[in-house]
Amino acid sequence: MRLLEFPIIEIENPSDITRSTSGAAGNTRLYRVEAHAIIDKGTIAGISCLTQGVYLETVTFYKMMIGGGEMKLVSETTLADVYISGMEIWHDIAFGPITSEGMFATYKFVYGKIVQIRNMYDPDDQSTGKQGFETNMSQQKLTFLEDDLKWQIPTQAPTEVKRHARVYLI
Repeated sequence: MRLLEFPIIEIENPSDITRSTSGAAGNTRLYRVEAHAIIDKGTIAGISCLTQGVYLETVTFYKMMIGGGEMKLVSETTLADVYISGMEIWHDIAFGPITSEGMFATYKFVYGKIVQIRNMYDPDDQSTGKQGFETNMSQQKLTFLEDDLKWQIPTQAPTEVKRHARVYLI
């Protein structure tokens, strides 16, 4: 996959805060990532070749805050073993006719390895202490939901292009 621009990252935790720290105790955690980005014609042509488990890229985040059940940004954390599990194609009407500049993709992928979390922050952006853990793909079973493997083209285009990603604890 080739992205014209990699998205800015947000991380949200819809579960209770206690689950957000379970990784420090050695518990396996999987995340679903939805990365929105403008894609080129080469990527569009490659959609038919996408399959579950395609390797994408190593992703790095830079800061983490925890508050109100949300994890907003990760500090000095590298996410490895990233796999695409699905894609949606959108067309932004602001770009006019469908072209490589007008296509908008939602990649749904999961990762199975977190190398290290250097620092944790409370809602006031104060450090609450360092925590570190590592999980390994070989020790995990990745579960792909059936809906994640279906390509969808929404009938109504979004009103604006958003370049972001959300990471959900599952």
